[in-house]
Amino acid sequence: MALLVVLLLLLSVSLYRPNEPPYFLSYTDSNYSVTFVSGNFSAAVTKDMPRVVFSHTNAVLSPEFALRDERLYLFNDSNHDGLFTMNEVLFTSYIDAHHTVWTFSKVQSGDDRGNNWSEVSVQGNVSLYKGLDDVPATPAVTDWAAVDVHYRISERDSTHSNPMGTYIVHGMTEMNVSFTITLLKHLAVDGIALQHYLIGGGSTNDLLLREGMGAGQGLSNVSSSVDETVLGPNFTHRFIQTNLPCQDVYFAREDGIAQAFYHFSSFPTNGSGGRVGMNSSFYTDGAGMFLFQAFFLTNDTDRITEESSVGIDESGFNVTVKDWFHSNFAILMVVCGTIAAVVLFTAFVVLYRRYKKADAKSPNNEQEERKSP
Repeated sequence: MALLVVLLLLLSVSLYRPNEPPYFLSYTDSNYSVTFVSGNFSAAVTKDMPRVVFSHTNAVLSPEFALRDERLYLFNDSNHDGLFTMNEVLFTSYIDAHHTVWTFSKVQSGDDRGNNWSEVSVQGNVSLYKGLDDVPATPAVTDWAAVDVHYRISERDSTHSNPMGTYIVHGMTEMNVSFTITLLKHLAVDGIALQHYLIGGGSTNDLLLREGMGAGQGLSNVSSSVDETVLGPNFTHRFIQTNLPCQDVYFAREDGIAQAFYHFSSFPTNGSGGRVGMNSSFYTDGAGMFLFQAFFLTNDTDRITEESSVGIDESGFNVTVKDWFHSNFAILMVVCGTIAAVVLFTAFVVLYRRYKKADAKSPNNEQEERKSP
């Protein structure tokens, strides 16, 4: 009974939400991240590497989602299929805190005619390691490129256009992410592949990819619960891109309802604003999905900019109790273990006291008491 009461209290606390103010835009800055809160949308930009963790602020039992930019690969398309695979890698750049010193800018905020906005960026020079392993203590090419990742969120929608068409980054529930690679040293390679890692919390184990299928475009279901790394380092799926201005990946629950998304522009640009050729591929590792955007270089490519965005779909947040138990499993185990220990200890004390009373009233004890002077 005590365990049931405590679990009900925990659930009640997790479901409780005070009266929330109307949509607003604010942020908190810590040593680890900057967290933006925009009404129902929260997004934390971390300072150790280009990564954003986002969720629904006020939805009961909301899971977290993450977009993590992990590595850059220089490769030659040796089989001329236009698709990046690991066996084509010549150099690897590890864009994490162990290999790159990142500079985190101060948060900039403003108000353009009633449109409240905030932005921040992370910058660093990245180096190259030979092949796929960072075993050497020193890189093969130091300060190969400068990486600048810019994050911006605003109250109002913003319209973006490229030769493929026009798309909208929604205010309040979506964050724009601009990833720019500026080449400081040129190497004779075919392309650069940017490795993302996409992962959803709770029961959002499915990723829905909008792919071009013949004359139409549909959503392909990819389960992140499947570990495809066992199929070898060169295994990958081709992301069949649509003819839309941006490509779409959705984080979905097991019932197919999307709760969050990652969109990326179909038209990455070079330093002069011209198009950079791109294709995409992916595979899953049992927890999330590795997504590779391969950019093909020309002699005049000195910069590559890829626009993208992350956000939530508010209509998908009829969150299940399963999500809550999944997200709070660790604390539940601690609480349940503590309760079990208290119950067992209490039961032991009660039984011990009963035993002592029964022992005191036993015939042998009574005879001993009568014999004593």
